[in-house]
Amino acid sequence: MNAVLITFWLCALFLYVRTAISVYNLFSRPLLQVGTPAAMPLVSVLIPARNEAHNLPVLFEQLQQLRYPGLEIIVLNDQSEDDTEAVLQRLTARDGRYRYLNGQPLPTGWLGKNWACHQLAREASGQYLLFLDADIAYLHPDMLTYCLPYMQQYQLALLSVFPDQIMGSMAERVVVPIMHYLLLSLLPLPLVFRAASPSLAAANGQFMLFERETYRAFQWHAQLKEVVIEDVGIMRRLKQQGLKGMTLLANGYIRCRMYHSYREGLAGFSKNLLAGFGSVPLLLLYLSLTLLLWPWLLVYLPLPYFLLPLGSLLLLRAAVSRLARQSLWQNWLLHPLQMGTLCLIAMLSLYQHWRKQSTWKGRNVSRA
Repeated sequence: MNAVLITFWLCALFLYVRTAISVYNLFSRPLLQVGTPAAMPLVSVLIPARNEAHNLPVLFEQLQQLRYPGLEIIVLNDQSEDDTEAVLQRLTARDGRYRYLNGQPLPTGWLGKNWACHQLAREASGQYLLFLDADIAYLHPDMLTYCLPYMQQYQLALLSVFPDQIMGSMAERVVVPIMHYLLLSLLPLPLVFRAASPSLAAANGQFMLFERETYRAFQWHAQLKEVVIEDVGIMRRLKQQGLKGMTLLANGYIRCRMYHSYREGLAGFSKNLLAGFGSVPLLLLYLSLTLLLWPWLLVYLPLPYFLLPLGSLLLLRAAVSRLARQSLWQNWLLHPLQMGTLCLIAMLSLYQHWRKQSTWKGRNVSRA
């Protein structure tokens, strides 16, 4: 067997495995479902905000629509350089359940968001602590009512939900779907809860719901104060301690607009991508090569070789698009641009890893 055929089968087998994982996720349906909690205790909604003046009014409007009786909502202004504090003063004056505080200066050895979340947790008094990102753009009025049964029935220390992603431009449609594409084709999502192995971990910092006593006992954000993707790190650390965590897809009940431009998407994803592969550069390089080699293989092999891989790819994109509530036709048509963007993000992430530094929201993000 020559080198071209060996390369073809290595790429094809990796694609088939990822397709099988995506189909497993599709049929196992790890989706947030309607439910009724056994009790409705106080929930503290905790929002770290750095330079979020444009996002906070949208989020506050959604929070006001929540049909949950026991809420306290605390926002931390994390040394913002825009009008975040003025916006918070105006918004919190409308409702006694809302308050904000100005964050303390960032200590040495901490990353910004981890420090902000740690400060917020110290202020919270709810039985459950819900950390939300400020760019959440839609919350179903009964969202909390649907989340709490999972916490109570399965005795979870953490429930994390991947929001549906709002994409308002063509640039966003090229870059944002990459997140679900990787997540749902590389990880059987139900195994985050069902399997004990810490390596089977996923979480999304946009929506993290903790049981308070467990959080305070372990101080998760303090434990991972220098970790770039603290959400996955917390889920992994939690499983190492024998505690239970679960990760779901939002199923239309939570939506977020992560980025507003191609450049924002590149910066955000490149900051986190390598860490999502366990900070092992070879794994990310392998993924990139399996994407880059397909056009080269087309030159050397006859078209019939590609019928099964093409069918597998179409099935993978269909399964992921259905779960992520994204346009299947757009993802099919934009697939070459999305994969080219993924390779670019991978190269940027590797470059930042070797430089041991990247920048996010005006702060340097050092890498150990």
